Amino acid sequence: MIIERGSFVRSGLRGAGFLADEIGNAGRVSRDDVARTRPAEREVELLSDAEILASVKRGLPPPDCPVLGTWRLLSYVRERLSDGHRHNQFGENPDGYIGYAPDGRMYAIFVRHDRMAPRDVVPTDEEGVQLLGTMVAYAGTFSLGTNVVVHHIDTSWNQAWTGTDQIRHFILEGDMLEITTAPYKSYLDGTLGRSILAWRRVRA
Repeated sequence: MIIERGSFVRSGLRGAGFLADEIGNAGRVSRDDVARTRPAEREVELLSDAEILASVKRGLPPPDCPVLGTWRLLSYVRERLSDGHRHNQFGENPDGYIGYAPDGRMYAIFVRHDRMAPRDVVPTDEEGVQLLGTMVAYAGTFSLGTNVVVHHIDTSWNQAWTGTDQIRHFILEGDMLEITTAPYKSYLDGTLGRSILAWRRVRA
């Protein structure tokens, strides 16, 4: 299993979501906010962003780096920290991939399986808003630490993500990868929660 705890690192960045609330709106929360959640959830924010960023190694990943390869999305849920309630953020069967390459580049793209199709090749403004709100897509480089990977985003579907660092802690279990973001407040209802994404390694 991979557990990925993430946060954005950029001065003044509070959130980056369009219609997709959860992972796209991973704004910072205070330690007091985390302390008020269940004890089991508090471990997600033990180190500061600066401490984590200082711990990662820049440059090309080692040949035996465990995250190298392509991973297919299995599920994408939000968990409310106050009571553990979960709901699917992109429906029952989201589609998507995340990949880490030996040259140090990475990408991630995932969408709702049942997203609407525009009436023409070029979407209308309204259709474009709906399509944008049912996807997440970005690319950049990555740095590794001990059970930590940082995504350095240089291209994104949401310009507020471009130029940010996304911090992830991970644990691998065979061909399964589970990524968990840092706690953040939902712009929909203000509750504290986290996004959990399950991935399976793509084999040739």
